[in-house]
Amino acid sequence: MAQEEIEWHDVPPEWRLWLRYARKEAPTEEEIKKGNAQRAYTLARAKEIEEEDQRQRSLEIATGGARRGEGAGHADEARDNIAYLAGLVHSRGAGAKGAEVKPLKAPGESTGRGETFQVGVWDGTRVD
Repeated sequence: MAQEEIEWHDVPPEWRLWLRYARKEAPTEEEIKKGNAQRAYTLARAKEIEEEDQRQRSLEIATGGARRGEGAGHADEARDNIAYLAGLVHSRGAGAKGAEVKPLKAPGESTGRGETFQVGVWDGTRVD
């Protein structure tokens, strides 16, 4: 197969690094599986963050930017109902009002910031 025929976006990054002499050893199957799992987790988290951002924007539009605590009684109840409906519109509602939607979490999730940042490792399982 000629190099022009290769779909480089289909080649795992671990192999691309080796082919470009950016790493000395060829990747192992385990490294490729681990990299695929990390990329899948990153994409899932990005999707969750995007959905939450859309839900928040819908809520702000629906409430006219009103924030919790700026009133009492019926206004709070109305905002809660709007929040619930906005969650349903964005497929985040679990059915009953107040039902919690649990995000994906990795067993060894990355922690810290700056100099204290530590990379987490994900084993490919979903933890609820």
